[in-house]
Amino acid sequence: MWLVRRQARQPLRLGGHDIPVGASVYYSPYALHRDPRWYPDPERFDADRWLPERSGALPRGAYCPFGAGVHRCIGEAFGITEVMTVLAVLLPRWQFVPASTRAVRPKAVVTLRPDRMPVVVRRRL
Repeated sequence: MWLVRRQARQPLRLGGHDIPVGASVYYSPYALHRDPRWYPDPERFDADRWLPERSGALPRGAYCPFGAGVHRCIGEAFGITEVMTVLAVLLPRWQFVPASTRAVRPKAVVTLRPDRMPVVVRRRL
């Protein structure tokens, strides 16, 4: 989900604001995962940010692609396994190259996904 809604079950203070019981609170994992307080150069792809020596510096909740707490996605382990399997099969055989230098823009529907992201697929030798 790119936008998550939660309902306050008790009064709380959040970011300097008083939230009454029953109020809806929305947050965006998309925006959270691009917060420059936690991610230097947040728009740049940096796979090394997940190395143990770097990822340990993130505060709890700064990265939550599968939600958290009682709302954590039950399919998290399956999703990660599926992605790793697909990548392990495709990447040794195929190369995916952007077909354009045009910036990829997010499209907000049920999930957040690229509006258009044309690629050229080439067999690796």
